[in-house]
Amino acid sequence: MRVSTGVNRSRFTLAATVAGIRIDAVGTSMPYGLRNGTTEIRAKTPKALGANLFLAPARNGEVPMWRRFAMRDVVIGDARFDRAWTINARREAEAQAFLDAKTRASLEAVPAAEYRETFNGMRGGERYSFALRGRIVRAKAASFETSETRFAAAIEAAVALAKQPFHLFDEWKTLAAQLGGRLESDGRWAMDGGMRVQFPARGQRITATPRVIRLGYRRDRLRTRVYCECASSSAGKQFRVMSGESSQAFGDMTNSISSAMIDSGALALESDGKRVFAEFDGNVTDAKRITAAANAVAILAGDSSAAGPYR
Repeated sequence: MRVSTGVNRSRFTLAATVAGIRIDAVGTSMPYGLRNGTTEIRAKTPKALGANLFLAPARNGEVPMWRRFAMRDVVIGDARFDRAWTINARREAEAQAFLDAKTRASLEAVPAAEYRETFNGMRGGERYSFALRGRIVRAKAASFETSETRFAAAIEAAVALAKQPFHLFDEWKTLAAQLGGRLESDGRWAMDGGMRVQFPARGQRITATPRVIRLGYRRDRLRTRVYCECASSSAGKQFRVMSGESSQAFGDMTNSISSAMIDSGALALESDGKRVFAEFDGNVTDAKRITAAANAVAILAGDSSAAGPYR
């Protein structure tokens, strides 16, 4: 770290590599300015992140106006986090994928600046905002950083965001191994159907893949779909059963399907006549939940007369 001081301004710079991610940080103190100063941390990744996000603690103020034209505010489904943070994204599905439970915990672990007396009176309470674009994650605070603990936590959060696409890919690679299947991809995380895991269940070939569902104008959600091609005896049948419902259309298999749905926690079980599929909200890589959904899908897609009980 390099530090320079002057009558009106002090400045520090830091260049480091943390967990394989290049970190560059700059802090500038302006004791006689309208603000106490600024601190900016930049984490650079080897490949493009594949997301365009801006996150700011709700009490820090509004999202920059220029972002309002190109993107929109979204929610990810975690009520507490959605209240505490303003999330501006190009796609809602991107926010879901990048802001998983572990990453949200890293962001919330960054404390607010302490209040202290300055030339302009008491200043403090500022929190870091985070922006992802291209290959850069930028963490920025409207204060001159003097807390080693807060600075380290902000770097850790920036690194967590920068590593998220690699972490997501590793999760699916691990899932393929746990299911005894194979991962088909071009070596990167993708949620457009370009990445899938194929594995066997009840004599059927099952596919699991993350995909984006369009919900309306500028609205979408990330789903994890588990599906299987229908056998000739099951082809043409169409249905949709939401979580918590049961359907007598399943006949003798109703209890088996209901049990599998409960175990998986899937949102819905559906058939378009060609495929039977179960869907989860968000990025789901829990092998037990995927297996339970695969069993339900395999029972319905196969020859029902030959299908045994689920449990």
